[in-house]
Amino acid sequence: MSDATREATDGRAQVPGPASAVPARSTRVASLFGRYGPPALLILGGVGLWELIMRLARVPEYLLPTPSEIAACHAPRDPCSGS
Repeated sequence: MSDATREATDGRAQVPGPASAVPARSTRVASLFGRYGPPALLILGGVGLWELIMRLARVPEYLLPTPSEIAACHAPRDPCSGS
């Protein structure tokens, strides 16, 4: 219905109610998960599959290390040393 029709039927212009400028938190979270969730799950699934295949096939570490071995090499050995 056009504005002219609304004014003609009611006799006055209808003003829309206040619209929320900021979407609700749950809407933002759902939007973020909807956008970034599937790629993140795909990456995590790929890393998990890589780990599983390397362990089941018993591939030597020097040929292709598992993700957990790579993470262990990059993790600090002593939390106080900062290395």
